[in-house]
Amino acid sequence: MTALHAILDGTDWSSSADRDLQVSGDLRVDSRRVRPGDVFVALQGTSSHGNGFISDAVRNGADIVLTDQDPGDCGLPVVLVNDLGSQIAKIAQSAYPVDWDRVRIVAVTGTNGKTSVTHLVSWASQRLGLGGATIGTVGYDGPGFSEQARETTPHLLEVMRLVHRWQNSADRIVVAIEASSHALDQGRLDGLPVDVAVFTNLSHDHFDYHHDEAGYRAAKYRIFDLPPGQAAVAVVPYDLKPTPAGLAGRRVLS
Repeated sequence: MTALHAILDGTDWSSSADRDLQVSGDLRVDSRRVRPGDVFVALQGTSSHGNGFISDAVRNGADIVLTDQDPGDCGLPVVLVNDLGSQIAKIAQSAYPVDWDRVRIVAVTGTNGKTSVTHLVSWASQRLGLGGATIGTVGYDGPGFSEQARETTPHLLEVMRLVHRWQNSADRIVVAIEASSHALDQGRLDGLPVDVAVFTNLSHDHFDYHHDEAGYRAAKYRIFDLPPGQAAVAVVPYDLKPTPAGLAGRRVLS
């Protein structure tokens, strides 16, 4: 068990219950995935707020609700975190600490090729004597532990939970992640240190969500705005135009 105040250290928070609350499960942003003992993290989404799903989380066994809007009496201790969305990366690192000296993140985006590239990265890592793991459409697969994929790119809290669990399986591990345009646009990976950001290609797709090619490209380019890890490399097509602003902070290979 972990003290909630340790997970929230450094954030502006208040609680309707004892500040020494203990967390026995995981932090979940999807009420459908909540299990007994979990903390339901009610975030603002693109069209609704997570508070609207608290009753589902309660039915599934949540112990605590973490939110930035007071939901009223919901039958559970409620922890209010000011500007919760901007604090998620800090909370994720506290809940699921990762030794970034031993872990490298490769994030791959593009209309086509994400799955193939992530699996090639994992295979090559293992051939080099490193640990290899993938998070994407096919599944969340790593040394000694795998899960069925529920979405191509899970939320940062889920990514950190997986990386935290895999990191001790090898002296060094490379985790390759498929970064969908939807996830990048919705900020699901915001705050994740990415050592190698890969852009495979761009063609017409998902215009029902992004409306046009410019919006689709802008969402994909957000991969270069993620904080650079220790390697700080970008792999892009040699003729990629226009040039993403985020490339300025990375060593570019094309």
